[in-house]
Amino acid sequence: MAPTFTVDLEYIWDSEQRLDLYARNYKWHLAVEYQCSPISKNELARRHFLYQRKNLRPLWIFGPKHYRQAQHLKHLQSIVSYSKHWGFYVLFKLPQENFLRLNYHYQTSPYSNKLYWQQSFISSWTQLLELQVSPPHYQIEKINWQRWYQKQQLVPTHQFIQWQNWCYQQQYSLLNFVKKTPPKTMFPIYRFWPCYLPLAQKAQQTSSAKVPLVSAKIIQACASVDQAKFDNLF
Repeated sequence: MAPTFTVDLEYIWDSEQRLDLYARNYKWHLAVEYQCSPISKNELARRHFLYQRKNLRPLWIFGPKHYRQAQHLKHLQSIVSYSKHWGFYVLFKLPQENFLRLNYHYQTSPYSNKLYWQQSFISSWTQLLELQVSPPHYQIEKINWQRWYQKQQLVPTHQFIQWQNWCYQQQYSLLNFVKKTPPKTMFPIYRFWPCYLPLAQKAQQTSSAKVPLVSAKIIQACASVDQAKFDNLF
């Protein structure tokens, strides 16, 4: 028999925090936040880790504006969470829908801003907490690196200019580096395209973006996994 939940709306936990929704049973104590309006990364992080210190499991649900903006990596990084079962994920609730949208296994192209993810519709707390999903198997489109490089030269991104200048100063070939990028998706945790990761390592620059709902330990573990994809290429 599926476990039932006791649910309270606008629950006053203590003087520090009021929960949008508090759902609990013998196993789970969920601090549920439904976030429609914009919110800073610092405020998200503060509230998220406040719940964790109180032995609550934070569960963020984002509204329609965030749903639209999450197609862009920079915004996704500000709201994405991590689970060992779902990878990088976000829960959404859209108007007129009586279910949640769970976008999970977010990953990025190694040489563009393209995002990959899977989606499930969730109609109960039990379904959400017991959901088992398969590992992602995303097919990356083949790339002509010479053409990619020429396109970047014609319409250069800020990242391309930054790394092209650095390579020039160090007497490296940027093209030789990016040509060795493995054709596999990467985690959505970086400040720039993953094809530049070996250059960031050589330049001793921080490559990870600020991801407020994900711990530094998880970010470091994911970065190590991605870095290993380059190890046999240099």
